[in-house]
Amino acid sequence: MTDSGESTVSDSSESAVSDGVLFVTHSPQRSGAESVMLDLATECHRRGMSVSVACPVGPLSESFPPWVIHVEIPHLGRDHGSRTRAGAAWGMARSMVIAARTLRAHRGTPIVANSAHTLPALRLAGVRSVAWLVHDHVVSTKTRVFIAAGRPLLDRVVAVSPTTASALDGLVDHVAVGRLGVDIPDTAPTGTPTTGALRAGTLSVLTPWKGIDVFLEAVARIEDATAVVAGEAFPGDVGYAAQLRERAGQPDLAGRVTFPGRVRAADALAEWTVHVSASIAPEAGPLTAMEAMAAGVPVVATDHGNPSTLLADRRGVLVPPGDPVALAEAMSSIAADPVGTAAMVRRAYAHVAEHHDRRETVPALLDLLVGTTRSSAPDAHADAVATPSRGGGGAR
Repeated sequence: MTDSGESTVSDSSESAVSDGVLFVTHSPQRSGAESVMLDLATECHRRGMSVSVACPVGPLSESFPPWVIHVEIPHLGRDHGSRTRAGAAWGMARSMVIAARTLRAHRGTPIVANSAHTLPALRLAGVRSVAWLVHDHVVSTKTRVFIAAGRPLLDRVVAVSPTTASALDGLVDHVAVGRLGVDIPDTAPTGTPTTGALRAGTLSVLTPWKGIDVFLEAVARIEDATAVVAGEAFPGDVGYAAQLRERAGQPDLAGRVTFPGRVRAADALAEWTVHVSASIAPEAGPLTAMEAMAAGVPVVATDHGNPSTLLADRRGVLVPPGDPVALAEAMSSIAADPVGTAAMVRRAYAHVAEHHDRRETVPALLDLLVGTTRSSAPDAHADAVATPSRGGGGAR
């Protein structure tokens, strides 16, 4: 590990500044992590660099602007068509081998891995140097196996928050910390209290670890409150999404919950009196909480992962994960204390405006990943500062 927290380039021919970058991601879906990747791709394009993205065909590839070169690879995540663990493992291994054959042709291009799932395929492809952008708080054994497989390739590792970086202790040799960013309105919110019944919303992928079931149980405890569950389920989580809709149809919630699907964050937040992130696993962001803070919407989130830092100093309300009673009380407190909530909203906006402005964080994050030289962008800010992981150890 170097003194700056960044690695020494292992192969100058493959890691030097280039006029092209290949981003590699494992899923055909588009969520917060893929949106960040596309922001980085746009910054590459702005700097005059060619951009390729290796991913399966699907909603993500269908959203590419015309200047992105799509490199098709198979899905490197869960095999939802298999009924057994052994079958799923075999299907994933087969996909890794097929992807490696395609990626082998790109070994001389600077590569940014947008997911740990891609690391084994890149290793099989004979790639010698990779920058890995870490979007998720590493908790699963499977992810740790993928990291171990890709560790010899990792020239640069960049985590999107300090808590995400700390979870990599002992797994990688070096890690830098960058920051996520969102659009910041030019006009700061006044924090003027809203009137009427509480309208709570959550904006995320409909997957169990996001704790949306906990959110619904909390809303059920608040008389006259309504809820919006915005987002879509990935193929493996359609059963969970069905359970959420079934719960919302029960007598204590009937008529109070809507499921609009995928929506623009700005449109949704304009109608909410509180944004909730009820994740039962640690979040690396979440971007939606930052968007709410920028829009002047108070945030309630679970007290682990990056929200513990993001909402510190009374910039939001933190609750224990998996506790619908505490979550209901926190949401109710937003409406019960309009003066305190208005001050909280102003503090939240000031924080994201200073530290999470996408105009600054995206260029700085790209610099950490590929070491490019910005032709017209401002100098790097402290929004993405390289730091060593603690102990010397190795998204929505």
